[in-house]
Amino acid sequence: MVGAHYDSVNWKDAKSGLGGIQISGESAPGVDDNGSGIAAILLIAKALEKHNPRRSILVVAFNAEEEGLLGSKAFVQGPVRSNEYGIVKAALIADEIAFPGRDHLHRRCIFETVGSTKGTQELVDTLGQSATDSAGEVSKFEINYHGFGSDHISFLDEGIPAVLLIERDDEWRADERGHSAQDTFDDLDMDFGATMSRLLLRGLLHTANPPQ
Repeated sequence: MVGAHYDSVNWKDAKSGLGGIQISGESAPGVDDNGSGIAAILLIAKALEKHNPRRSILVVAFNAEEEGLLGSKAFVQGPVRSNEYGIVKAALIADEIAFPGRDHLHRRCIFETVGSTKGTQELVDTLGQSATDSAGEVSKFEINYHGFGSDHISFLDEGIPAVLLIERDDEWRADERGHSAQDTFDDLDMDFGATMSRLLLRGLLHTANPPQ
């Protein structure tokens, strides 16, 4: 399975009042978080149109990630547990993949997971082996085994191998522009977003076509 969340909220411009925090009326374009991830999985779906993998591939978009992974939790607790689409072997998630980062972190990315779910290390290794790209590759990838907060967690909690692909400088950008009206195209790089999308696609294809 490959997925991303499509919701976006403006927390930074929210106002506190007698009724608690009120979501701002300001726009929340969410171009990087997480329009970039959604763009990637839509392009991947198009690339897979004529592909016949050994394993079926699900392309899934989740709502309400920002409110507590509600969409991915509902998907896991419903269709995944009931095997509605067959047994989900692995999940790759895209979240914020088009900001190339400041100079010292330029074009880097993170493969993020948490815990020791069986099969997850193989998934991390597959992404690492998929990083080479003659059309333009990431400058470096790092592995974070202490992840939190995106839809890969819902799958890991269910015992399903899962890894998140995310830009390396995501925390700085989240502090500066995330969840606000400033999450626009202005500082994004479509070439880097395309590079990350190709990396995700190659990892997905390797996972969906295991050796016989």
